Amino acid sequence: MSDFGDTLRKIRTLRGMTQDDFAALLGTTKQVISRYENNQRSPKISVVAEYAEILGIPVCVLTGDAPLEAVTDVDSSKLSTRPPIELSAQERGLVEDFRSLNRQGQEYILQTMAMAATIYKNDPVSRMADQA
Repeated sequence: MSDFGDTLRKIRTLRGMTQDDFAALLGTTKQVISRYENNQRSPKISVVAEYAEILGIPVCVLTGDAPLEAVTDVDSSKLSTRPPIELSAQERGLVEDFRSLNRQGQEYILQTMAMAATIYKNDPVSRMADQA
């Protein structure tokens, strides 16, 4: 996957996007994009698959196993229906804290959040309090 960073940079520049804009589209940070583009960091295959889906291109293009020409004529209106996520400073801090945890800690947090979402999304009392 040594071509990943170079391919990512080419796709970003072909689409006329800054690293900040590209990071927002992909749901990550400018620093992560920079590290990928400079081949200082390699993504997990699940990240490559997620980016490919968001960008509307095959995974094999991002990994360098297919030519970039396969994506140069992609209609940018079909890239993603997912709008960029705006995070508050508090939310960014929570994401950073989450990423600093080991796998066991992350799994615990994800389970806790799933449980809380189930309780609070389905609890009519808390919904009424939110509406008041």
